[in-house]
Amino acid sequence: AGQLRAMGCELRPLTRCDGSASFNLNTTSALAGVYGPREAKSNVKQSDESVVMVSFNAADGPPSAEEKEVQSMLRQALEAVVVRSQNPMTQIEVAVQCNHDDGGLLAASVNASLAALADAGVALRAQAAAVCVAVGGDGGLLLDPSRGECEGASAVVTFVVRADDGAVISSHCTGACSEDAYFNALQAATAGARSTVSFLRIVFEKRVASERACWSDPQ
Repeated sequence: AGQLRAMGCELRPLTRCDGSASFNLNTTSALAGVYGPREAKSNVKQSDESVVMVSFNAADGPPSAEEKEVQSMLRQALEAVVVRSQNPMTQIEVAVQCNHDDGGLLAASVNASLAALADAGVALRAQAAAVCVAVGGDGGLLLDPSRGECEGASAVVTFVVRADDGAVISSHCTGACSEDAYFNALQAATAGARSTVSFLRIVFEKRVASERACWSDPQ
């Protein structure tokens, strides 16, 4: 199958953050809040760039080993996207909450985080999005698989891709697949990432239009 599940995004669902967003793929849902940029603590401060700090929490208790891995992958992806040289000696904290996981949690978490960073006014290197692809034993691909579909796959790959040129910002693979299958999955993920970025662009445009309407002169 070559289609993404139904997407949803809400901007600024949290009021005590500098930026926030929720993102869902059907029932898979993640919520991200951004705090900063603000002065970094002395033990993490860097003189020439900002520090991106990420925390990830499950909805039902302390994070498992799998969820700690998600946190590490999130930080890797966000560090590659944020223009860290713009705010030296500061820290940008991204807190992500998993509300429900029915497959594609890492992709949903990355997309929620990117939307929250944009909402906070943090400069990003490019418009990018994350997409998950499952690879079957026969090399067949399934874009944005559910949790059950992931369990039947020989490999599950999550790509973070630039929408403009298709460059891979980061990728994470569980299982094993051939090189050809990997690059076929990347091609499918690139198309999915462009669709996701287009969707998010519409979400932001609607928010801007709504705010402009609030400040327009009464008729």
